[in-house]
Amino acid sequence: MHKINSERDRMKQMSHIRNLWALAITDGSFDNQEKELVFEIAINSGITAAELKQIDQNPASIPYIKPDTNEERIDQLYDLVLLMMVNKEIEQNELSLCKTMAINLGIEISVVNRLIPAIIESISKGVKPQFCIPDMLSLFD
Repeated sequence: MHKINSERDRMKQMSHIRNLWALAITDGSFDNQEKELVFEIAINSGITAAELKQIDQNPASIPYIKPDTNEERIDQLYDLVLLMMVNKEIEQNELSLCKTMAINLGIEISVVNRLIPAIIESISKGVKPQFCIPDMLSLFD
């Protein structure tokens, strides 16, 4: 998870939280486990309560900003997969949206198809992103 060091970083994080929000409501509900995880990710990255309210009330006002590096892409995808798995069920519509979002992050489909299972495995084993992201960077080669 990247901390906010500039206005661009803030907008990238808000864009990321907006993506998490969109994934959370894909199944038609935004349950407490999903909310807690999105709020935790937002707060840990420096997003304020007012910014969360803005994302909730007017997500279209938050521009989409692509991550700059593969590490940032994996970090954001890790959060998306973690959210997808928070209720212990991976629903097909959430997985499809997660793959689409990964492609929109700038990850090629061939990498997405290897990266998502690797992230699912890491999350299932309890491996934190800071420990698995360096290894996952090799999937971009």
